Parts: sequence; structure tokens; C-alpha cells
Amino acid sequence: MATTLQKRNQNVLGEAERRQLAECETAIQTAQSHKLAEAQALKTIRENRLYRATYKTFEIYCQTRWGYSRQHAQQLIDWAVVNDDLSTVVCTPDLRASALLA
Repeated sequence: MATTLQKRNQNVLGEAERRQLAECETAIQTAQSHKLAEAQALKTIRENRLYRATYKTFEIYCQTRWGYSRQHAQQLIDWAVVNDDLSTVVCTPDLRASALLA
């Protein structure tokens, strides 16, 4: 039976594991920022109808150009909209206190 100390030591990362974790987290963060840029670009293309010279609809554009279903493109655009909305929210200490008291 493992002691508490042995169990604790099993959860401690070695130097190589810490580096590997940092590399993986950096890769995830980079992919997320690229995905957000992609979502914002799709939103701009749709809002400004920048597909119209070559494609009849945005749905056809997404399917043909990127292999995205209408639903997937919409999910990405929704994510961009939510991100834009959240980036404009300012929460001051007074607002947080009011929310907690409500």
C-alpha cells in the first residue's frame, strides 16, 4: 500500500514533464488564438458578403472553400460574437459587489 508521501510524489512533475506541459499548453493557446482569428475572419466575410464575387451564398462558400458545414461556420461566428461581447464587458469592484449582494 502506497504511503501518503509516495502518492504525493506521484503527482509531482519532473523537469522534463514540466517542460512538456508548458509546450503543450503553449500549443493549445496558440491554436485557440488562431481559431479565434479564423472565427473573426469568417464573421467579417459573412457580414460584408465578401464571398459574393465567386459564391452565391455564404453557406456554399464555407462548404466549397473550407469544407465547413453551415452549422460549424455558424458556431465559429457565434464564438467570435461572444468573444467580442465579453471583451467589452467591464467589471468594476462596485459592480462585482452589487452582483454579489443581489
